[in-house]
Amino acid sequence: MTAITAKVTGGTPVTVEFNMPADVAGLVTAFGEGVVYSKAVDSLTIDVQALVRRHLKGTDKVPPKSHKEIQALVDAYKPGVGAVRKSPVEKVGTLISSMSSEEKAALLKQLKAAA
Repeated sequence: MTAITAKVTGGTPVTVEFNMPADVAGLVTAFGEGVVYSKAVDSLTIDVQALVRRHLKGTDKVPPKSHKEIQALVDAYKPGVGAVRKSPVEKVGTLISSMSSEEKAALLKQLKAAA
């Protein structure tokens, strides 16, 4: 049995027990191949939609991506595999490029003092 907890905003959480099969073969036996496939497609669709939305919105430091750029990200998407992360140096470079000259000078002063 698998414990599943749910709640509504402001409500008390409720935990129930659900007989969740331990593997794909068990899921197919319990619910049928069509249901397992349908649920997998539903979940993957939600994941891809979330990926697209993240890149459509952009942030204050990263502009929204184009349709072509988003399609490339979707083409590279593999379920269960984390996105390629920037190295710490790449992250710092991105942050520095968005800083004003005064902020860069202050940061350089800080780095020299710390060295």
